[in-house]
Amino acid sequence: MRIAFVGLLAICVNGCGGSDGAKIDSAPPGPAGTGRDAGAGGSAPVGCDVSTSGELVVPAGGACALQGTDVRGDVIVRDGASLDANGIVVGGNVRVERGGAVTLKDGRIGGDLQVDRSGAVDVERTRVDGNLQIVGNRGPVRVVGNTVDGDLQVFENTGGVTIEGNRVAQNLQCKENAPAPTGTGNVVAGSREDQCSAL
Repeated sequence: MRIAFVGLLAICVNGCGGSDGAKIDSAPPGPAGTGRDAGAGGSAPVGCDVSTSGELVVPAGGACALQGTDVRGDVIVRDGASLDANGIVVGGNVRVERGGAVTLKDGRIGGDLQVDRSGAVDVERTRVDGNLQIVGNRGPVRVVGNTVDGDLQVFENTGGVTIEGNRVAQNLQCKENAPAPTGTGNVVAGSREDQCSAL
């Protein structure tokens, strides 16, 4: 599978790794609109590795910043790593487990977005074609202005949760968050459940 990175900036402290260690060229991207494609031998983000299966992996303890990046496969964030992504397009899932801070703004996720047992979480103005799951995080959580084609599930977070101005095609489900989530202006086609029944 080819991995495309277009109109991008990516900075990964300790590297962005792929499962097979495929190294991406460190030359700067071409002019806007040239559609440099790593899988075709074009230039890609400085210091990032990706797998030939299309995954972009932020290794344990790393820190990755993505701007306008197009990833054909999944984005995986390992233990203690942080992700700051603006305007990214991901063909697969975004999975963060036991990570650091996670920020996703103005993006498009073709699968599920899952952030489990991490630090602060800020997801804003992002379209998620699958489910959005925020579970067991210790930092403040903001889920604002997103469009979710599946369920929006927020469980067992302890740093405070704001859920505001989202459009949810299925259910909005919130359980065992302490304190309970706050917010307004959510449009939910399915049911609003438990702690989110009034949101």
